[in-house]
Amino acid sequence: MCSYSNSVATSLAGDVHGDLPALMQILRRAQLVDLRGHWIGGQDILVQTGDIVDRGPDTIAIYRFFQTLRPQAEAAGGALVSLLGNHELMNSLGGNRTKDRANLGPPLRTDWRYVTKEDIASFGGERNRREAFSTGWIGQEFRTNYSITARVPYLITDDDFPASFAVQAPVLPKTPRGSSDRRFVGDPHVSPSFDAVANPFRLAAASFVHGGITPEYLASLPHSSEPISEMNRIGHELLASLLTAPGHAPIGLPRTAPPEQREFWSERGPMWNRDWALEDEDEICERAEKACELLRVRHLIQGHTPQFEGILSRCDGKILLIDTG
Repeated sequence: MCSYSNSVATSLAGDVHGDLPALMQILRRAQLVDLRGHWIGGQDILVQTGDIVDRGPDTIAIYRFFQTLRPQAEAAGGALVSLLGNHELMNSLGGNRTKDRANLGPPLRTDWRYVTKEDIASFGGERNRREAFSTGWIGQEFRTNYSITARVPYLITDDDFPASFAVQAPVLPKTPRGSSDRRFVGDPHVSPSFDAVANPFRLAAASFVHGGITPEYLASLPHSSEPISEMNRIGHELLASLLTAPGHAPIGLPRTAPPEQREFWSERGPMWNRDWALEDEDEICERAEKACELLRVRHLIQGHTPQFEGILSRCDGKILLIDTG
């Protein structure tokens, strides 16, 4: 948990995988929701790092819950920052079977390896579920309110900064329209005061993503000087192509996917990479420091790789692995 000030905090929720009771337990312990699931977190920020779907039966309930919670948080001055995981995109692979019901072509091969029978039944069958994840309400949620990565600033009080700067966080600007998470996902129309070069706290921030962001991947970005907005652009363009692909499209990326999308979806990209979780620390800490410099953050926070004994800190807190299974 990272704080802007004594009264504003950032709370984290890793991979949920269809388990609504576990999610509610996390949010209640963080004092973000009450027993009825209503937002009580005030101006706090909740970051959820993706993989809401698969393995469990509560897909509809969780996405609907976040639909309701988001405006409640915003009305209180807080924010819900929702990120896409590899499982969200896996459920989008294979395209939109509903575009031509008269000529569906061969059986659709979506990546539903981890979808339960209970989950499919909750949608009323495979066709309804496929519609929800493409042209339907879940697909629309992905387009509108979900991102690939976010950079969330916070205040720290160690000796790196003069004590006078630790009194109160700068006021973040109001968003002109839409979800409050625009402040954190590199939206070019919203420029948080934390990004100002003159602001001594501009590096006092954390990077959030589902998988992992390496310096090698950042160097491969077409516009590497704006890595947050670039990753979100590439991810959303890939998502749009998946959600609108014809129903007979094979599993995997569209044949027309450009190199930047293929790199994004590879094991080197931010959706699948596990380097920070699996490699030895003497192999990764210097690379993690370089990634932090490129992202203008102090910490790299990610889900994806389960840590069954609790949140794992690596490289003296530079890396936090928050998927606790």
